Amino acid sequence: MNEAWSAYGRLYGKAQKYRNKRTTVDDISFDSKKEARRWGELQMLANALRCQADELRQHFLDIAAADPQRYLVLDAGERRTVLRAAVRERVVALLADRAPVQVLAPSRAPVQP
Repeated sequence: MNEAWSAYGRLYGKAQKYRNKRTTVDDISFDSKKEARRWGELQMLANALRCQADELRQHFLDIAAADPQRYLVLDAGERRTVLRAAVRERVVALLADRAPVQVLAPSRAPVQP
């Protein structure tokens, strides 16, 4: 519909309401140059955030690689059951070396483990 009104304006010499000029950037059509410029700014910001997130992720992976006994790195894209099993396996392995402890319920009554 906007194209039809633009054609009407060109045909009858009527200017657009805000004097916008349609602009195309990277095969994306925008109603104004200002809108296209803002889209470019948002794209640059998104790319910067993506790079920062990658750097932060790599930093944590380096920390985990330095002390693999302390940190467990898992792929968050895995199914919950796979993640749950990996965490449980790691916790059981860590607790196997410790002496059994008595777990207390909220009422402070001893509960059998």
